[in-house]
Amino acid sequence: MRKTLFAICMVLLCVLHGQEEKPKPGIDCVWLTHSEPTADSVTICWMSPEPGESRVKIALEGEPEKEIVVEGKRTLHHVKVPITLGTKHYQYQVFTGDKSSVPRRFKQYPDLREPRAELRVIIIGNRGYWNVKERNWKAVYALNAHLGLSVGDNVPLLYDADHVGETAVHNLARYVRLIRSQMTWFATTPFMPVMGNHDHQIRDRAKVEKRPLTEEEKKNPIAVSAYDVEGRAFCEFFPLPDNRWTWHFDVPNTNLRFIGLDLNHDRDYGTTWGSCHAYHPESEQYKWFEKTIADAPEKFRFTLHNSAHSVGTLNNNALWKLFNQCMVNFSGNSYIAARDRMKSGNYCYTTSLRGLATAKFRQGETYYSEGIDNFTLLTITADKIRIELRKLEDGSVLDKVVELPLNDTKLPKEEKP
Repeated sequence: MRKTLFAICMVLLCVLHGQEEKPKPGIDCVWLTHSEPTADSVTICWMSPEPGESRVKIALEGEPEKEIVVEGKRTLHHVKVPITLGTKHYQYQVFTGDKSSVPRRFKQYPDLREPRAELRVIIIGNRGYWNVKERNWKAVYALNAHLGLSVGDNVPLLYDADHVGETAVHNLARYVRLIRSQMTWFATTPFMPVMGNHDHQIRDRAKVEKRPLTEEEKKNPIAVSAYDVEGRAFCEFFPLPDNRWTWHFDVPNTNLRFIGLDLNHDRDYGTTWGSCHAYHPESEQYKWFEKTIADAPEKFRFTLHNSAHSVGTLNNNALWKLFNQCMVNFSGNSYIAARDRMKSGNYCYTTSLRGLATAKFRQGETYYSEGIDNFTLLTITADKIRIELRKLEDGSVLDKVVELPLNDTKLPKEEKP
């Protein structure tokens, strides 16, 4: 009897010991992005309850598991992991201290040199002003996209009761809430956003008098402005390529280059309501944009930003010349779905998860415009891109499907309806 009791106790001790060593669930904010402008790697990101090391276990289907550890103590984790092209899934799990996430999976990017291969990209806008209901996201889930992009206003604002003005500049709480609200998507689909004015917002604008900044105030505008022009919270949270607030990404084995810009409320630049980085010809942003175009003149260039197409930025003569060198320009500036053509023949689109029936498209040559909840699907092959504005409610196509050749930067003409 004593031997039996001793054996039972030993088994229980071993079981309990194993339970103590097993990481406990507790990491519930995980997302994917790219910190390099190519698909050679993905960056796995998470927030941990307590500071600790960054540890990722990852395996491609049918291959051995690998572990990547970044020493040090932090609560915001960004771990870059090499990936390859194909048709399989990677499974991964993140760990910090004794806490872990649940296992997640994401797709390999397809090799578009293979027959019938296609890459699907979702573009969303105004996510911060869309009422989150899981059922409303089903149309997006159903498309099983490889990559997600945004055209700004990912959060409604940065400030809260405890963080206003200068103390809101590094407040990540709104971005954490964004990821947690739909982690099924963000933890399985790499996401590359750009900023809208609300991604910069550190004060209630109604309580800030709109006026030009004085020369002294320009040295530290966050002391008086409604926005943090630098977008520090966004840049800390999303480890994107290049400057983070501007970035580019080249789709593998195609001629397609995505270009992300920080353009929003540009007409208010230099005032207490100015939200984005400078964009005049002497500015860092303008020079970066110009160089990103010049470095790859053969590329099919596709911009993402949050400025109105006709008022403000695109009426700026210098910037207009750069946008005219980009075949497709996407904005999240209005609560509509819209398609238009520039004088050069290049395309302008607007997409927004939140639609308002009263919203008006402010361009002069509108081919399609409707105030309805929407998103955009891009379907990319080795030599073509198909653009579809879709209804968020059921995924149905709203407008004419536009298909463009990626190897010809001279776009076909189209009669205005």
